[in-house]
Parts: sequence; C-alpha cells; structure tokens
Amino acid sequence: MAWNCDVCGESIHFRKLENGKVVATPCPLEEFKTAKSYFSHEFKFLPTRFPDVPLTNSPEDLKILKNIVPETTPLSNYISKQDKAYHVKSMIASGTLRTFYLNFVRFLIDFYGDNSIHFVESHEIARSHQFNYLWLTGTLLRDCYFRNTHAQSKFKTMSDLVNPSLLIYGLGEIDGIFMKNKGDLLMEVLTSRRSQGKSTWIVHSKPFADCEEITTSENLRLYLANSSFMPRIQLDDTEEDPEVFATPIGAGSTGSGGRRSSGRGSSKNTAGDDPYNLM
Repeated sequence: MAWNCDVCGESIHFRKLENGKVVATPCPLEEFKTAKSYFSHEFKFLPTRFPDVPLTNSPEDLKILKNIVPETTPLSNYISKQDKAYHVKSMIASGTLRTFYLNFVRFLIDFYGDNSIHFVESHEIARSHQFNYLWLTGTLLRDCYFRNTHAQSKFKTMSDLVNPSLLIYGLGEIDGIFMKNKGDLLMEVLTSRRSQGKSTWIVHSKPFADCEEITTSENLRLYLANSSFMPRIQLDDTEEDPEVFATPIGAGSTGSGGRRSSGRGSSKNTAGDDPYNLM
C-alpha cells in the first residue's frame, strides 16, 4: 500500500544518505503551510487584496505560493537570534504590500523554522522563547483610540498596542477611515513602543503625498525623518529610489506616482550601513 504526503498529495518524500540509508524528509511545501499557521488574526486578511496570491492550503495553491515567495528576504536581517533569544530592530520597508507579504512569509519560515522561538497570538504578552506581531490597521488604531473596539477584539486601548513583540503598520493604508489626527496617533504608538523597548516596522507602499498619516501630521514626518534608529530598506528591485521623509510635503512631492513591483522582494538598504545598529 502506497502512502501519500498529506501536504502535497504525492508520494512520501525520501532521500538517500551517504551511508546508503533511506530516510523520510519533509515535504517541500510543508514550510509554506506552516508559515501560514503563524499568521496573526489581522494579517490573515492581507493576502485577500492580491488576486494572484493563493489563499488555501491545497497542494496547487501551496505550489504557487512556493514559486512566488523569495528564497531569501532582507526582513530576516532585522531580527537577530541566538539560541532562544532574539532582538528586533525597527526599520522602514519601502515596497508594495504584495512584495512585503511575500517577503514576510519567507521571514516567518526563517524565524520559526528551527522551533527555538514559539509563536503566540498578537494580543498575548510574549514570554521567554516566545514572539508575536501585530499587523496594525487604520481601523484598529482608530478603535483603540476611541476605546470602541468590537467585543471580540483583544485590543481595547492605545496602551494595548505596546504589547506585541513587533508591530507592523502599512503607511497610507487607511481602510477608508479618515481621521485628521491619524498621524499623531501613529507617532504616539511609535514613541510609546520605543520607550518600552519594542520595535516597529513601517511598510511604505505609497508616495508620501498619498499617505494621510504624513499629510496630517508634520510631527510624524519629522519624527520619521530624524529617527536614525529606523533605517530604510527597499524591497522592490524595479522601484525608483524611494522618497525621503526629510522632503516637506508639497515642496518636493510629486503626488500619486505609483510603485512598480517585481514581487520577488530583493533589497537595497537605503539608510544606514549596519542594519543591527538600530536601538
């Protein structure tokens, strides 16, 4: 009786060792299925925005995902890990959300692959050997500010946003929610997290003139412009050189320029020579 792999549906995978012994090996698709199990509640909805990115764990979808996720990602350079300890570095990633998503899948594979650090949900307090992250949406930021979150939400106040090991925010992704103080609220989160030794990744996928947080908060623009502990990396090979936060909105901005994406996610570090010298 033939046994099939429960991930890809094909025959069980084997390899032959140098001593001639044949042993079973993990399915090449298993790490991608496992990485998706590490998606936080908020992050699970991000891939629904990309028509060409598969959503299910069917063998066909996992094969597609394997082909479009980059083999390496610069995101992994911003968490140093030794044994069962880790240190997260703040940074700003320039690129499309699709490219960030694919790079983040690879990051999850790299980070959790050796099982030395364990995943916990974003609302929990990560203990020793644990790590979690929050994909912060504009809606959740607003609801925490007004203390008007849904009953099932685990985040009730602005102070709750300090808890995750890593917070990720897509700059300019407002979810249709307008708030004239959105940028100041984001800066409050950034500064509160830094004061507690927590790091934040900002994903910059739009021109600054299209980012409501920047256009409504000069304080946020100045904070990001002068934050030497948050270097910028560029995830898309085909992008033009990213804009700089030091450029005043209206003086050097070209408005809606649009970014192009290769989707593979290689990197150019556009600020700072050493990605570990951040905090």
